[in-house]
Amino acid sequence: MEELAYKVMEMEIEKEDGRYLDALSETSGPEDGKNRDGGAPASKKDKLITALLGVLCVAALGYLLVTLHTLGSLKNSLPEADPSGEEETTSPFFDVSAVNAGLTPTLKGVKFPAGMSDGFIRLYSANEDVVGWIRIADTCIDYPLVQGEDNDYYERRNYYREHDERGSVWLDYRNRFGPGAGELDNVTVIWGHNFSEHDLSFYEVEKYLDVDYYKTHPLIETQNLYGETYKWKVFGCIIAAVEEPDDNGQIFYYWNTQLATAELPGFTDEIYRRSWFRNPAVDVLPGDKLICLSTCTYMLNTDKYHEIRCVLFGRLVREGEDETVDVSAAYAQPEPRMPQLYYDQKGIPNPYLSTPVFGF
Repeated sequence: MEELAYKVMEMEIEKEDGRYLDALSETSGPEDGKNRDGGAPASKKDKLITALLGVLCVAALGYLLVTLHTLGSLKNSLPEADPSGEEETTSPFFDVSAVNAGLTPTLKGVKFPAGMSDGFIRLYSANEDVVGWIRIADTCIDYPLVQGEDNDYYERRNYYREHDERGSVWLDYRNRFGPGAGELDNVTVIWGHNFSEHDLSFYEVEKYLDVDYYKTHPLIETQNLYGETYKWKVFGCIIAAVEEPDDNGQIFYYWNTQLATAELPGFTDEIYRRSWFRNPAVDVLPGDKLICLSTCTYMLNTDKYHEIRCVLFGRLVREGEDETVDVSAAYAQPEPRMPQLYYDQKGIPNPYLSTPVFGF
């Protein structure tokens, strides 16, 4: 029986659809020249035809088996290069060190960061601005994170840096994202648009204004390029203005990625005043790292467009701390602090009018 050996010549990323192109070559082993059916010896012509047919059958079967195995392994183990496409995508929240043992990607022209997790190979090959992943279980938030040179670049660009009004989900350009928890800033800010019909969207952030929704989704997960997973206990969701006229000239600068450690208590107190729910079981201590997911909201746009944001906050799970979030004592806060625009529209007094905003 002839033996066939297959080897991978090269593997490349095709940007248009993000699929691996596996180039396979075949080599034939020597024929043994024996008649295996026990009948009369075949003629030279018959032997040649039989041998050729055998080679073709074995080659076709071998190629089919190897191709199915390769494609199956890649599909089950690697994320899609285009997360916004129609095909189902897979988060790199898994160990891919043994994926397709023996297959070595030679992605020409791509310089991978030292120590980068194999799970990000395809994503990074498609866009070197990828810095990690964010996920909240049982929500639409399960996306790759990109980071531009400023916060405007990915606001209207998709994952392939092409113009797209729906934008991407991006890490604030000032933030660091590992490796190592010590490399995280005191406040990590992630931005996303509020499009209910768009895959890369933070529209479910606004659902956290309901304490019951919070109780079923109390944990945020992120992962950096180096495979380090960070988990964050959600502790607040607020409505904030980003233009001074909408909040008595004293906006809450929640997107302060360079917040000093000494400022953390005051910063946290401002979140507590503004949060639509409270959970006494999740505290914030000096030295803790925070994350916030910021998106727009239209709840106060009754007469004209206002820059109003809905912002979700989490606190990094401490070393040795149980990641389980006790939500049994969580409650809806009856009068969370809102932007002055809210009270003006309602025609009611602002009970926080004499309470300074953090930073002012």
